Amino acid sequence: MRDSRSRKKSIGLKALSLLMACMLWFYVVNQGGLASGKNIVEAELQYYNIPSGLTVVGPQTVSVKLWGVFRETGEIVAYVDLAGMEKGKHTLPVKVQPVKGAMLTTVQPDKVEVELEELREHLMPIKVEVIQNPSAGFELREVNISPDKCMVIGDPSVVNRIAVITAPVSLGDSKGISAYTVALEARDAQGNKISQGFSLLPEKVKAYVVVEPTQKQINVPIKPQIKGKPAEGYRVGEITVDPAMISLMGEKIRIDIITEVLTREIDISDKKESFVQAVDIIVPEGVTATPMQVNVKVTIEKVNDKVIQE
Repeated sequence: MRDSRSRKKSIGLKALSLLMACMLWFYVVNQGGLASGKNIVEAELQYYNIPSGLTVVGPQTVSVKLWGVFRETGEIVAYVDLAGMEKGKHTLPVKVQPVKGAMLTTVQPDKVEVELEELREHLMPIKVEVIQNPSAGFELREVNISPDKCMVIGDPSVVNRIAVITAPVSLGDSKGISAYTVALEARDAQGNKISQGFSLLPEKVKAYVVVEPTQKQINVPIKPQIKGKPAEGYRVGEITVDPAMISLMGEKIRIDIITEVLTREIDISDKKESFVQAVDIIVPEGVTATPMQVNVKVTIEKVNDKVIQE
């Protein structure tokens, strides 16, 4: 009789334990971010311990099946270990790092064929790419990068696709002389960015830029300045300047307000004869001029009786 009661008590405890285990299971399953049962995940295939001087060509993804309770499928890491492998084709097992909460994991395919190839090296020039122009009223006068070439190292098929290496520079806030550290980018013949399957040496360069106010060149007439009066009985006739125009170069904001340029004063006091004089130009501030000196011919005429009577 006592044995019968013991058996019933034992059965009751087992049933209670099973019930509590089920309740605990449902509680864990229903916590935020958890998944239960079987789940199939497309995982990126990683390649570990790639031998020096070689690159790997093989599948990029595999399918991983999980049984159990796990929080993040993104934590799944499938990989192939290439330690000790040599150049050529190899069939190697795919491994999966333990996933917390998963009772069982399988991977398909469980073996993959990979090929180890020698890396290709290609020295390429670096092209500066201005992705933002200087602010209004300023322009890029000069840009230099150091170094001006880089080594492209990687999968031959990828390296062959690279048409240009660019150094993108933004000049929106640049004024005067500036230096930037610029990360290099690789692009194909259509201008599309390539980001995998190769490495750049160096990955960054120094860019030195000179941004100055926008320059403008114009030609304006030269106006001679005359002071004094010729001798009594004489007057000033025609005045000519050779050359008659001058070329000015300077900041656009300064150039736009200039309509003519003056010479230094030419003194004609008590003059009785025509003469030619070399005269300096008065160059406006912040502007360069060509030429800096001109020849001015001043005609002095004798006043005849008819003019005097008038």
